[in-house]
Amino acid sequence: MLLYQTHFTVTGLGDLEKVNKMKKTILCLEGVNKVEITGLNRVSITYDPTKTIPGVFSSIMSSLGLRAPGG
Repeated sequence: MLLYQTHFTVTGLGDLEKVNKMKKTILCLEGVNKVEITGLNRVSITYDPTKTIPGVFSSIMSSLGLRAPGG
């Protein structure tokens, strides 16, 4: 199985409730292997590209109020 890793720069990671909900929701997606906060405003997601796509991750983050700067 080939895994990809994608990174997002987002604002709102200081809200632990939102961060925990984001991690739990994304980890429940088929094909997601790992979700990590890798910096002050950075999220790293390891996933199987045959099962899911990064657009799904950004939609989940946006729905929780976690946004890309300037977006």
